[in-house]
Amino acid sequence: MEESNESLCARKLGVMLVGALGMNGTALLGGISALKKGLVVEEYGTTSHSAFAEVPLISAKLMEVGGWDYSSFSPSQKARDYGHMPEVIAASINDDEIPVFPGLWTRFEYPLDDSQKFVRHPATLAEGVKLVSDDIAAFRSRTGCDRIIVVFIGTPARNSEMSTSDLLLARYDKQLVPSGLMYAVAAVNSGAHFIDFTPSGTLEVSDLWRLAESQGVQLAGRDGSTGQTMLKVTLAEMLSRRGIRINAWYSTNLIGNHDGLVLSQADYAGAKLADKTDALRTSHPEFHRVAIEYCPPWGDAKEAWDAVECTTWLGTPLSIRINWRGHDSQLAGLIILDLMRLVDRGASVGKRGFQPQLGFFFKRPFMREDTTISERWMELIAAYASR
Repeated sequence: MEESNESLCARKLGVMLVGALGMNGTALLGGISALKKGLVVEEYGTTSHSAFAEVPLISAKLMEVGGWDYSSFSPSQKARDYGHMPEVIAASINDDEIPVFPGLWTRFEYPLDDSQKFVRHPATLAEGVKLVSDDIAAFRSRTGCDRIIVVFIGTPARNSEMSTSDLLLARYDKQLVPSGLMYAVAAVNSGAHFIDFTPSGTLEVSDLWRLAESQGVQLAGRDGSTGQTMLKVTLAEMLSRRGIRINAWYSTNLIGNHDGLVLSQADYAGAKLADKTDALRTSHPEFHRVAIEYCPPWGDAKEAWDAVECTTWLGTPLSIRINWRGHDSQLAGLIILDLMRLVDRGASVGKRGFQPQLGFFFKRPFMREDTTISERWMELIAAYASR
């Protein structure tokens, strides 16, 4: 049974971010705070499209936010330090309203630096799940939010030795696994929905899907598509429809934030590069390569260059060059807000388990890898906006 508009407006949605004090996390915290205090116009990304005008989606003003991080600094101070949003928005963040718990770190995660002391080191999957489950219970008690969404926006981990194909979680209870799986299992066990916004193998664990089904919660992912890949798949589809053959596509990403540092290193970049490369699988270019370069002076301003070589009618060559620059955290924050509103809507109408129709928001969405961006858009509309 669907909720009425009155009940929708009467309750609050709990949002717990893994990596709450990173650039993406603080951008989201600042945006929600600014909306609550009337500092900015209430608008979203995809969910502000006219197709969703009649869909009862929760307002960000009704979201209570918290999460986990390795830093013990206050959210407002971190936002000011980054300088990636207007000062008035950073100053609007009320630290007392944002509970941040110590993050989980395992040997699969990127090494910690001297400023990251707010951390716990679980030795097994079961231990990590217990820690996170307790945090979710404390957050639920403090905020009064029954419905909670956990969003993983932490740093990509190295590959683990786990074989994720049809993995039975019980076999790994007493083993060390990447923290992403700990957060995911804890969320599902706690009756919270889970979104993986990173290029990890967490959602490849099929046992997690079965657990989510039984617990009545939703899963979505993987690897949020914020800029270059979104533009790339859209342009590639248009070229294909015009009968233009893509022979080669080369992409370079220049980024100076912490993600750029981590992803510039081969041990941590593999899944991200695979996701960005695999995005053109339906266009079948003869050559497709993606590179990520860490450029500290860029900060949060991510820049992307693309060189595309094509063949048109009668074998005529066509060359395309694309260059764009945008703030990565604001692009990501907007998509995360859209996802949370749609997952909340899904909960209102009884959706459970893995949600492939949310693939529109991801680089390489599970179960929708071979679809075009137009097909993903139509599926999204059909799932949430069709009468």
